[in-house]
Amino acid sequence: MKSIQSKMLKTENRNENNLKRLHSSVLCLSRFFLNISKGRKKLILHSIRDETLRPALDPARVQPTGNEVRVLAEMIKHETGIKITGGRIGMMLGLEVQTSGSSCNSRTYRRWVSSGDQPSSIPYAAWAILAHAAGYKFIWRPKGFSFIDQPFTGGIRDGVLASGPDWVTPLPSEFIEVESRIAINAKKETASARQLNFLIGGAIGLALHETGASSVYRAWVTGAKTPSYAHWALMVDLAGLGVIWRP
Repeated sequence: MKSIQSKMLKTENRNENNLKRLHSSVLCLSRFFLNISKGRKKLILHSIRDETLRPALDPARVQPTGNEVRVLAEMIKHETGIKITGGRIGMMLGLEVQTSGSSCNSRTYRRWVSSGDQPSSIPYAAWAILAHAAGYKFIWRPKGFSFIDQPFTGGIRDGVLASGPDWVTPLPSEFIEVESRIAINAKKETASARQLNFLIGGAIGLALHETGASSVYRAWVTGAKTPSYAHWALMVDLAGLGVIWRP
């Protein structure tokens, strides 16, 4: 009798261990996708490194490779059930899209993925939006960032908060409105222009000079230039106005 009970217990333990290993394998494989290369039909495993999914100013952050950008696009397909093409990603990020018959594509997206295992030229803001669409968290939000309930003044047009294809560039007054909302959320209402430049420009991935400021962001504030859709979309989120991109 004891022998039978011992065998049953061993079987139960073995089954439990097998289930744990299976669960661990499923979790691991959920981070990997098979890429079938043309011609040879060779199966290649690619993964997304955790270091690519950090805040822009995190010293440990690394630039994703072209293959990681491609894998992230595949993850969006699995997350949403939508067929994801370079053209669709281009439209989601407000990029210029080329059409040919019933299909469309984005030269910018093709350039991002063309680097293979080498660092991609994809901007941080675009990478962060793709990561969110693939099911990752809000990787661009600074640590300790919180949202404070703020009344909506109505000083921002609907088109400025639209998704990629329908987006219209913000006016200087709308930019300042969003900037001020971010300052309140970050508890930096009394911050100087340079401090806001560092806070916001750094969070959305702009290159900062030794002075801790971004000349690009400064040009946005003055109205000399307008932000890209991806950069603006991250600012809108930090302002507490929601996620405006759609796969």
